[in-house]
This record gives sequence, structure tokens and C-alpha cells, in this order.
Amino acid sequence: MKIYRDVAHPWAALSKSHTTSLQKVYSHTSNEIERAFKKPVWIIDIDSTLLCLSLRARRILEDFVRFEWRGDHYSELLRSCVHMDASNHMYGIRPNIECVFGVIGVCPNKGFYREFENKFMPFWKQNFFNDRYLDQDFKYPGADTFCNEVSKLGARIVYLTGRHENSMRFGTIRTMKNLGFPVSQDQATFILKTDPLEADMVYKTRVLRHLNDAFHVVGFIDNEPENILAQIKQNKDSMNIWFHSISSERIPDLNRLSIKPQVLDTFVP
Repeated sequence: MKIYRDVAHPWAALSKSHTTSLQKVYSHTSNEIERAFKKPVWIIDIDSTLLCLSLRARRILEDFVRFEWRGDHYSELLRSCVHMDASNHMYGIRPNIECVFGVIGVCPNKGFYREFENKFMPFWKQNFFNDRYLDQDFKYPGADTFCNEVSKLGARIVYLTGRHENSMRFGTIRTMKNLGFPVSQDQATFILKTDPLEADMVYKTRVLRHLNDAFHVVGFIDNEPENILAQIKQNKDSMNIWFHSISSERIPDLNRLSIKPQVLDTFVP
């Protein structure tokens, strides 16, 4: 499976010198568990870290075009949606539309994109942050094996996600279970955002502060650099890993980090 990674991302250069291997991750986990005085945990993000969201994004886009859109390029949009997959799924609405339009050779004017985004955004927010389309998410190759291996070594998995508690908990646990991830109460904890208006970094920083106080945090994995930075500030001794897939435009300056995170771009040995 070909997975799109943002190679132009400012943090992508880290992969040249800071890429880690699964064997190092497992060895670190075993060593940390042996010396832990508190319950050892691995804190792991879900979206664009364990699960690829390209098919969910495509289905939401298809349904919007089919049932809501009455503007220009209707037929081209509907025809181009099928080209959105894991190999070209990027962060943000416009980059993805431009990409799939490029596949079929269509080049709309800038006014089209502004109009489309303005009308699509409410539909996207309504449908992206609930259970309806979660069964479209699929695991990055080896992600389930990684979580199960860490669990077998003795660390509890804490899934720390920006998904919404009230509208996505049931579907999230169901999907993760169906995909083979550890989800039972003796293996894992799911932490979802209770306030949809709270910024993800504020929410994760607050939760990370609690988790690092209450547990022995063996490691932390996230696709968002700002969340990696938040964990480094809380705990420099944990194995803090940036999963190189897609990220938002909120990018901390690497030059200001005294400790650089590790990089992981695949869960396949």
C-alpha cells in the first residue's frame, strides 16, 4: 500500500538522522517497563497516526457533491472523487481537490475553490466528527501489530485523540476493535475531546500533563509536531516519536528544540 507523506514538511528532514526502528522502540519499551515504578503507558494518537482517513474524506466529499453541490464542475468533481486514496490524501480540503482535479486534467479558477470550500466546510464538520463514516478508516500497515506488541510487553495503550467524545466514542472503539487493535479495558484507555471548541493542542497539552504525572510514560506517538513539542516539554525522557504522514500547518520551529523527536514512517519491520 502506497501511503502519502508530506516530504516537503519542515520536519521531514528529521528522517535523515532521527528515524527509529521498531526494534529500538520495543527494546526501549522493555527497558522502561523493567524500571517503572508507576504503571507504564504508551500514548498514541489515532488519526493519521494509526489510521488513514483518505476513504472517509472521499466518502464525505462524494456525498456532498452528489447530494448538496449545485455549482460548477459537478460532473468533474463526482468523477474525480474516486481518485482520492491513501497515496495522495493530503491535509486540508483544497489540496485534495486540486490533486484529484489534476488527475483528470481539470483546472478550475480560484473563485471556484473559495465557493466550494465555503459550502463544503459545514457539511464536512457535521459528518467528519461523528460515527457515520468511521467504518471507512483503515489501519496503516502494521499499526495494529505494533499496538498489540507494546501491549504484550506490558504497557497500557492510551489512545489520545482529538475525536469528539459525545459523537465518536462508540464508533471509534468499534472500528479499532474490528481492525485488530487492543481495545479491552485491561489493555487500553480511550481519551477523546469533551469540548469540541477546545483547540487540539490545548486539549492534548492538558491531558499529557495529567498522564505524565499519573503514569510512567514509555513513549508518545503523534503526527502533529505541536503535540510532539507539548510532550517533550512535559517529559524529555519518554520516547517521543513523530509519525511522518500528513500534518497541519501548525509547525513548531525545530531549531528551538533542545531535544529532537524520533521519526517513524512505517509500522512494518
